[in-house]
Amino acid sequence: MKRFLKYGDDTTSVGNTSKKSKTQPNRKYDLNYLKFGFVIKPETENSENPIPLCVICKETLSNQSMKPSLLKRHQQTKHPETENKPIEFFQRKTEFFKKESNCMTHFTNTDSKYLKASYLASFRIVKDGKPHTVGETLILPAAKDMVQTVLGEKAAKELDKIPLSNNSVKRRIDTMASNIEEILVIKLKMCSNFSLQVDESTDITNMAQLLVFIRYDFENVLNEEYLFCKSLESNTNAENIFKIIDDYLSTIGLPWKKCVGICTDGAQAMCGKLTGLVSRVQKVAPYCKSTHCAIHREALASKNMPDQLSSVLKCAVKVINFIKARALNSRLFKVLCEEMGGQFNTLLFHTELNTLNMGLQGINITIFTTYDKINSFKRKLDLYKSQLKKKDISAFPNLSSFIDENELCLKEDLNADILEHLEALKTNFSKYFSEDYSNKNWIRNPFLYESSDNEVPDDVEDKESFIDMVSDSSMKDAFKDKTLVSFWMSIKKEYPSLFKQALQCLTPFVTTYLCESGFSELLYLKNNEIHTVINNIWTPDITFNFPIHKNFDKNKKGQMSKFKFNWLLRWRWLAYCEKEDGAFCKLYVAFSKSEGGINGQKLGALVINKFDNWKHVIETFTKHDKLNYHIKSGIDTDNFLKTRNNPSISIKNQLDTARSKQVNENRINILPIIEVIILCGRQELAIRGHRDFGPDKRNTYISSTSQNAIIDCCNTVILNKIVAKINKAKCFTVLADVTADVSGIEQVSLCAKYVDVDELVVREDFLQFVPINDLTGRGLATLIIENSTALGIELKYLRGPGVRWAHILNLAVSKSCTIQPIRNCLGTIGKTRDFFVYPKQKNILSQAIEDFNGTINAKTLKRNCATRWIERFHSVHDFIELLECVIDSLDTNSSWADGDTSSQANNLKNSILQSLESLSYHF
Repeated sequence: MKRFLKYGDDTTSVGNTSKKSKTQPNRKYDLNYLKFGFVIKPETENSENPIPLCVICKETLSNQSMKPSLLKRHQQTKHPETENKPIEFFQRKTEFFKKESNCMTHFTNTDSKYLKASYLASFRIVKDGKPHTVGETLILPAAKDMVQTVLGEKAAKELDKIPLSNNSVKRRIDTMASNIEEILVIKLKMCSNFSLQVDESTDITNMAQLLVFIRYDFENVLNEEYLFCKSLESNTNAENIFKIIDDYLSTIGLPWKKCVGICTDGAQAMCGKLTGLVSRVQKVAPYCKSTHCAIHREALASKNMPDQLSSVLKCAVKVINFIKARALNSRLFKVLCEEMGGQFNTLLFHTELNTLNMGLQGINITIFTTYDKINSFKRKLDLYKSQLKKKDISAFPNLSSFIDENELCLKEDLNADILEHLEALKTNFSKYFSEDYSNKNWIRNPFLYESSDNEVPDDVEDKESFIDMVSDSSMKDAFKDKTLVSFWMSIKKEYPSLFKQALQCLTPFVTTYLCESGFSELLYLKNNEIHTVINNIWTPDITFNFPIHKNFDKNKKGQMSKFKFNWLLRWRWLAYCEKEDGAFCKLYVAFSKSEGGINGQKLGALVINKFDNWKHVIETFTKHDKLNYHIKSGIDTDNFLKTRNNPSISIKNQLDTARSKQVNENRINILPIIEVIILCGRQELAIRGHRDFGPDKRNTYISSTSQNAIIDCCNTVILNKIVAKINKAKCFTVLADVTADVSGIEQVSLCAKYVDVDELVVREDFLQFVPINDLTGRGLATLIIENSTALGIELKYLRGPGVRWAHILNLAVSKSCTIQPIRNCLGTIGKTRDFFVYPKQKNILSQAIEDFNGTINAKTLKRNCATRWIERFHSVHDFIELLECVIDSLDTNSSWADGDTSSQANNLKNSILQSLESLSYHF
C-alpha cells in the first residue's frame, strides 16, 4: 500500500519511520537502441534527462526505461513484426519521423491554432486551384460572417488573427510543396527501379511546359507520382529537354542507372534515332526501354477513313462548327429543337474519343493491360467483318436503328466501304502495335508452368528460383489473392532475381495519360489566373486618393501630377498597382510571351516595368494601343473569354458528361451482381467457379477482385448502420472473444450488445474480426478501444464488457470431469497438437497422412479449445482418426539428431500408448 501514499519531497514517512528518497542516475541514449526502434525525443536531445521515443508508434517511455531489456520488451509486445528488421528499416522510419516533425514545428508556438488554420485554408485554396487572394477576399470574410452569426462578434474577431494574406498563402503552399517533394525524394532514393512519362506542350500564354511523371516501387507498392513541371525558355528540342530532366535528377540524387523505361508521345524531339530524347536517355540508362504512348498510336491507327465515310463525317463537323461558332446560331438551334419536340437541344463538338481510347486511359496501366485491350479490339474487328458479310449490322446500333426506323436497307457500296475501313483498321493496328509479349506470359501468370510438362520459358534468367517459386503452393495461393503487381512486389526478398526481372517489365509507363491530364489541370489553373487578372483585378474606388508625383523635365524643372481615375474608364486594358504606384497593361500581363514583343518591339513601361510619368500619359497610352504585341494580347483575351463564357465547348465538359453517363449505366448493371453476392453470402455458398475470373474473358464483374470489393462495400454499409444504432442507443457493452483461425493467427471477434431504440429490442450484432498479437488484458483493451473508435462508435456510451454465459458453462463442463486418466489423455492430445505446430514436425505428419492407405477425412490436428466443448470433441475425434499417422510421425521424430525434439517425441508416444485404453473406454 505504500506506493499509493503521498509523502513529502525529501522524506518518506509512515507512522514514526522516515527515509530519504533514493535518487536514480539519469540514463544516456546509445545508438544501438535504434535496432529496437527507439530514438531520443527531439525536445529532450540536449537535456540531462533524455526521453526514449518509439519511431513506430510514437510512444515515449521514461528515462529509467532506457535499458536494452525494457526497450526490447516494448518491441516484442507492441511491434513483434519489426523484431528481425534490418537497421536500415529503422533509419528510414527515423528519417520520415524527422521530416514530419519539421513540417509540424510551425504549429508549436503560442499562436499554433491560428497558424494551423492558415495552413488548412491554404491547402484548400491550392487543392481547388483558386487564386491566393481568395483567402482574405472571400474565405476569411465568409468565415467571420458565419461565426459572428452563430457564436457572436467576440468569436468572429478571433479569426482576424489567422494570416491569410496573398503572401502568407503563397508561403504556406510553398512550404507544403517543399515538404511533399522532400518526402518523394526520400522514397525515390530507396526504390529499385523507376520509369518516366515525359511530354511537352504549350500553355495558353504560348509558354512551352515540360511535364514529367515517375513510376517507382516503394514498400511493396508501385507508385505513380508527379515529378516536376518546368518551362522551356528557348527551343523545345531534345537537348534542352534532356538537360532539364538530367539536372533535376542530379539535384535530387537519383541515378539514371535505375531508369528502366521512358514513355513519350512519339514526336521527333522525343524519339529521334540519333539525337532524340530517348536515345540520349538510353546512353546514360542502359536498361531503359522506350515506349510510344498507346493512346497516340491508337489515334494514328484509326486516323484514315474511306472518302465516302469521311465526307459524311466532315460535313457533320462543319455543320456543328457553324452552329456552335456563334451564340445566336446556338440559341436559334435550341428553339428549333424545342419546337420540333427533339430529345436534345444542343450539340457537342466532335472528338476522337472511343471505347478503346477511354480504356487505355487511367493509372497503373501495364503492358499486359494494353496488350489485352488491343488484341480484344482486333478480334472484334474480325467479328464485325464476318457479321457485315452476312448483312448483319447489329454491331453498329446507331446505324441499325436508323435503317430500321426509316425502313431502309444497307447499300452494297456502303457495306463495302465499311468492310474496307475495318480491314484498314486491323492492318494499321497490327502495324502500330506490333509488339509480342507472349514471352512475358510467365510474369502475367507464372503458375501456368507449374506442371513438369511445361518447360521453363527461355526469357526467365534464374530458372532454378522460378521452379522453386511455382512449386510452392503458398505462392500460388498468394498469387490468387493479390494483384499482379503486389504479388511480384511481395517476393522481393525471397526471389530477388525474379522480382528484378518482373519489375523491369511492370514499371515502364505505357501511355502519357498522366501528362495529358496534368496539362488539362495546368490549363485550368492558368485560365483561373488569367480570368482573375482580366476581370477580378483590384481596381481603386472613385474616391481613392492617388499619391502625388513630382516629375522632372529635361531642364530639371519639377511638375506635380498624379494618376487619374478616368484613365481606367478610357483605357479598359489599364490597371493601377497601389504597391508600385504605377500603371500596367493587364492584357499583356495575362498573356505575356517569354520571347518578348513582336517584330523587335522593345518591352518596357506598362509591361515589365511600371509607368508613372503621368505628364506623358496620353501619348504613351495611345502609342501602346497600336503596338503589335498589345493587339495580339487583346485578340487572345477575347478568344479566352469566349471559350470561358461558353463552357459547353470544353472537351473536359464533354468527358465529364460521358463519364457520368457511363457511371449511371455501370450502377444499373452491377445491381443484380450485388444482389447475387449478398444472397450467396447469406447462404454460405461459394461464388467463384474453377476459375478466379469467371467463365469467359469479358469484363463481367464476377472476378475475385470485384467480388471482394462488393463484399467490402456491403460490410461498410452494414457497419455504418450498426454504429449509428449503437450511438443512438447511448448505452452498449462490448463482447469479445479470441480464437485461432485455420492459419494459426489469433483473431478477436468483436460484437456489441445494445438496445435498438427504434424497434425496442435488445440486439447483439457482430462488428468485425481483428488479428491480435498481444493477448494480455492491456493488449485486448487497447484493441477494443482503437477499433471501436475507428468504426465511429462513441466510447462515452460504453458500459463495460459483456459476459458470455455459454463460455462459463463450457468451462464448468470442461473442468467437471474428475477421472484422472481422461484428464491426462486430453492434456496429452493438446501437447501432441502443439508439438506438430512447428513446420518440420508438421511436414512429417502431413507426409504420413498422405502415405496412409486407408480413408482419412481429417488432414490436421485441431486445437483443444478450453472454452468450447464441441471443439474439444472434434479435436479428440480427429486425433483418434489420425492416431496411426501420429504414432508413425512420432517414431520418425524420435530418431532425429536433435535431442530435445527426439526426447519430446518419444515421451509423447509413450503417453499416447498409455492413454489408448482410456480413449477406447471413453469413446
